[in-house]
Amino acid sequence: MDYTIELNNIRKDSDFSNTQIKRTSPIVEIFSSLVEGKDLSKFGNKADKGIEYIKSLGSRALHGDFSAMSELNSIRTYTIQPKLEQELKLLGFMGNFEALGYNESIIVESKNMAGEKSRVQTANGDVIFPTWNRERYTVPTISVSGGYVVDYRKVEFGDLSEENIGMEQVRLDIRNKAAAYVIEVIQNSIANAKGVKFYEQSNGITKTQLDDIIKKIRRFGKITLLGDYSMISQICNFAGYNGTDPVISGITESAMDEIRKTGLLGIYLGSVVQEIENMYDEARPLPDNSGFETVFPQNLMFVIPTGMTSPVRTWTRGGLTSMTGTDIKTGKYLTRFDLEIAADVERGSEYQIGLYKDLSI
Repeated sequence: MDYTIELNNIRKDSDFSNTQIKRTSPIVEIFSSLVEGKDLSKFGNKADKGIEYIKSLGSRALHGDFSAMSELNSIRTYTIQPKLEQELKLLGFMGNFEALGYNESIIVESKNMAGEKSRVQTANGDVIFPTWNRERYTVPTISVSGGYVVDYRKVEFGDLSEENIGMEQVRLDIRNKAAAYVIEVIQNSIANAKGVKFYEQSNGITKTQLDDIIKKIRRFGKITLLGDYSMISQICNFAGYNGTDPVISGITESAMDEIRKTGLLGIYLGSVVQEIENMYDEARPLPDNSGFETVFPQNLMFVIPTGMTSPVRTWTRGGLTSMTGTDIKTGKYLTRFDLEIAADVERGSEYQIGLYKDLSI
């Protein structure tokens, strides 16, 4: 079921919060243990006090106390955020990731060589050297959101069975949306780049084209092949393995072990092969109901330098922010969490990333 909040219906928790709760507060750990069904004996007498306090917040929230809703959302935020932060660090799988504070701006400095390159031998006594042009530009952020319907009556009676489900949904939703956005930015940056770019497409991955793009990007440093399972699983074929021949030749025993354990080849031509987890978006069934759309396109594979040499940068700014609204149809309370993220491919360096697109998927 779809839920809708009118703009004038939204209440930011920061406008009503007067709580002293911090990430390290015992109530946060007690709440987290409750929703995960963990043993509370380690908290001693604090466990009972914590449960009663959470129930009292549920009772006050049920009767429209916005400060109680805000305090519960603060506890939820501190419960969700540690796991989400660990997963968002994976946004750096394509380059450099940085978590910024609320008031920090995102400014990138790109540099490109200009002018005539230095000569091996001087001409007429003149020595010519290139210069660097530097450009500073800001990177905009977007907000990715996740939320769920909250039943404060259950909280009032100490039933937190739906809280873990809801918070897990928020975490997955924000992580998936963030990953999809980063991939979209990288794809568009390469496709729209001016000048040199290494971009291949075909019906299915061909070994000749893949080997060629690997050879070109490898000159920028060691590389990783990143893509959906539909893409990187095709690389097994180029190692001499197709899973049907009665006798397998031309592939090492160690590579065979890799494929047996994971279904994928881990190294190809000295490059790491890594799957980008691409989950189903269960809110978007296929037109023929044969399945679901995925979070991001299945037909993309990136050939990208590893670590600090990558021109890809990703950021989060601040932490999770929360707000509460009332569904205009049912009157149920909805809790929403937002996170600011940003992604960029350094201008003028798009050629350092290879992109392979399978037109048959």
